[in-house]
Amino acid sequence: MVTPDVVMRLPRTLAAPPRMVLLRLLEDAASELEEALVLLTACGVPECAHLPIGVIDRLLLAAHRAVVGRDLEVVVECPACRTLNELPLGAADVPAYAPRWAWCGPGAGVREPTGADLLGLPDDPDAAASELLRRCTAGPTDAVDVPRTHAALDRAEQSLCGEVRVACIQCEQTVVHHVDVQQLVVAAVARAVAHVDIEVHLIASRYGWDLSTIEALPERRRVRLAALAAGAAR
Repeated sequence: MVTPDVVMRLPRTLAAPPRMVLLRLLEDAASELEEALVLLTACGVPECAHLPIGVIDRLLLAAHRAVVGRDLEVVVECPACRTLNELPLGAADVPAYAPRWAWCGPGAGVREPTGADLLGLPDDPDAAASELLRRCTAGPTDAVDVPRTHAALDRAEQSLCGEVRVACIQCEQTVVHHVDVQQLVVAAVARAVAHVDIEVHLIASRYGWDLSTIEALPERRRVRLAALAAGAAR
């Protein structure tokens, strides 16, 4: 069980591993959620799979800043005036996390899913939903007269996934945009670490070094040599 004091002890800032290391780790992940958990583990979050999904999403924002070097943000076009609006999604821009349960009757309900709860679910959507509900049961399991519902599970979870409404900076029209922080962070980090392949290619093409030699370079030196190689190629 995640209590408020556990949440308070979670790191507010994370340190990213070398991008070459992160690239290899992400390549072995079998799903988006596994990529998210691998990212947090590599950034120093212990046993992150056992954290509620709401905590995981908020830690992912810190991981984005550590790896990419800036807070996550989304650019949204206003449907009325076509103005582009920047939607900031840094750790300070989202609601604070507090442990939550949803009660369905006396002493029985559901808790928020953890990362581990969402792993290894059946492929069939209906079977997966039923299994997730079973895993997140709170209170006496023999309280069969108290039905646990998917609506209750929706009330318990605090993921950063859903509609965001902002006023357009130009015309003040309400702009509605669907945001999925897990998806956005994983995609942004994947793009950032994928640039390692470009660096390796530039260095190999310019200096003729083999792959193992280039991969063994310290990250800062690899970045500098790739920049020099790119400049020489122009």
